[in-house]
Amino acid sequence: MKRNLAIQILCPLFLLIGAGNICQAQVLEGKFRIRWRLNNIPDSVRGVMYVFNPTMTASKAIADFPLQNGEMIYEDTISQPKHLKFFGWAKDFPNWTLDLWVDRGGWIDIQGKDKWLHQWMITTNIPQQKEALSYAACTADETDECLQMDEKCQVHDSLFWDRWHKLNYRSVRKTFEYMKTAPVTEVWIDQFLEKAWNTTWIPDSLRSFRPVFQQLYARMPAEWQETEKGKLIESYAFPAPTVEEGDDMADGLLYDAEGESRHLSELQGRYILLDFWSIYCGPCRMSEPEMEEIVHLYGDKLALVGISNDEKISWSKFLKEHKMPGYQWKEPKNGGRSLASRYKAGGIPHFVLISPEGKILKMWTGYRKGILKSKLKKFISEDTIQ
Repeated sequence: MKRNLAIQILCPLFLLIGAGNICQAQVLEGKFRIRWRLNNIPDSVRGVMYVFNPTMTASKAIADFPLQNGEMIYEDTISQPKHLKFFGWAKDFPNWTLDLWVDRGGWIDIQGKDKWLHQWMITTNIPQQKEALSYAACTADETDECLQMDEKCQVHDSLFWDRWHKLNYRSVRKTFEYMKTAPVTEVWIDQFLEKAWNTTWIPDSLRSFRPVFQQLYARMPAEWQETEKGKLIESYAFPAPTVEEGDDMADGLLYDAEGESRHLSELQGRYILLDFWSIYCGPCRMSEPEMEEIVHLYGDKLALVGISNDEKISWSKFLKEHKMPGYQWKEPKNGGRSLASRYKAGGIPHFVLISPEGKILKMWTGYRKGILKSKLKKFISEDTIQ
């Protein structure tokens, strides 16, 4: 999934730039200000901001604003420090985000000579932002290599992804080494959550990093371990085991759009097709017509279960506005103990086919037209079709 096209603007204040040191000028109490001054970048680029999501699930943007004459300012009110993510929306712009921490009375000045945002110069009076820059610096080489490789590669084949995963693994390892001695702060916590989530995309790395997760978790103050983010970190350090094809299905607490608790075991006795998806995932949405076909084709022989990784409000609103096939359920934020983690849903859409006896028959990631009917045909005999 690339970038979210469904952008919600929550009315922050945007100012197109005048001259002078406006960013470093006094910021009003209760506000923050970010200023960009960028060269060799077309005004067709749009800046997009969203709030860091500790569960790393899809989030709606909180702001969408244009670049004009290479300059822009984003200013808004704030009551406490907040971790934001910025990326540039335009054709050929790097698919990469920039970590920006904001606080009351804080300013950030960003200067760049081209589209490579990981090389932009950032100055600030915000302590958390200075700390975030130190994390970015320790993996700068890996970031540069990833983006240059993505720019040059025309086809993202298995060789590309093998190299990409190796670079990502190296970046994650260097970050965790840095965290072993870095102060345990808000920035440290968010770095842990983001990098731990990244390991779910790297084949066989989640298990290899587990001792490091446990070592870092032990560094956290007891009161932080009891917070929502602390519980998520604990779930990565001490996760539930993953399942493989041929294993018994994993089950857990889910809930439907009405908030009622549900379990996969309710559907045992039928074939079950799990679909881990998001309302912002293009390929996920593309699969909907074929899902409707298979629901009609197999009738009560097959239960289709969509498991969303979206925020509850966005997910509930979407379901009210769109008629979705099958059962549409969601699970609590369980990090390394979620069904998505247990079924190794590192990318979406991710599908899992389960037998009527509760055995996992097949797991795969990605969608192309016809793949669902093709996969099901291999496991479900034609005499079951209505």
